[in-house]
Amino acid sequence: MPRYPFMLEPDQLIWLCHAIDVTREAGARDGGQGCIVEVGVARGQTSTFLLTHMQLHGDRRPYYCIDTFSGFTAADRDHEVSQRAKPAAALNGFTVNDRAAVEQNLKRHGFDNAIVIEADAGAFGWSRIAPIDVLLLDVDLYRPTKAVLTASRPHWSSWAHVLVDDVKPDDIFDGAHQAYVEFCEEQRLPIRLVGGKAGVVAPPEQAVAKEGET
Repeated sequence: MPRYPFMLEPDQLIWLCHAIDVTREAGARDGGQGCIVEVGVARGQTSTFLLTHMQLHGDRRPYYCIDTFSGFTAADRDHEVSQRAKPAAALNGFTVNDRAAVEQNLKRHGFDNAIVIEADAGAFGWSRIAPIDVLLLDVDLYRPTKAVLTASRPHWSSWAHVLVDDVKPDDIFDGAHQAYVEFCEEQRLPIRLVGGKAGVVAPPEQAVAKEGET
C-alpha cells in the first residue's frame, strides 16, 4: 500500500524547497555561497528528498547531515525528565540509526555533495561549515534545539532560512517549541509558523510558501 515516508509535513518540505531556491538565487546574485544543513537526520529520507531537489536544479552547495546516530544524549534526556516532566520511556527512540548506512545510501543515489557528520549538534563547532544558507533543525528536545539555534546564529548567511520541527505545544517533543519561542523572543524575531508543527526564521522580505504568523 502507498505510504507517506517523511517525518515532516508537506508544507514543511515545500517551504524547505523554496528556501533552497531562494538562497541559491541570493548567493548567485550577491556573489556568495553557503551550505545546507540538516540536524537530526534519522535514516535520511528527508535528506534524499531535498538533495534530489537540489540535484534537479543543479545546486552543488554542500549538504551537511548532522546526527548523533545513537539517539538523544543522556544529558538532553535527563533535562526533559527532570525539568520538563516528560516520561523517560518516550525518549529512547532513534537509537538504531547508522551513520555508515546513511552515508552509503546517499552516495549510492549520486549525492556527492552530501557530507555526513556524527556529532552532538548541541556542541558542534558551527564556524567549521559557515556560512549557513538553510538550516533544518529536527532534534525534538529543548536543550539541543536551543543550543543549535543560539550557537549557529552568528554563522547564518544574511539570507538564511531556518526551519525548526516539532514547534507545537502540549506534545511529548514540545521542548523544541519552548526553545524556538525563547530564541525568537531573545533575538527579537517574529514567531512564524509553517503547517501544523514548524517554526521558521527567514528574511522578512521573502515570500514563503503557505506560511502563517502568530
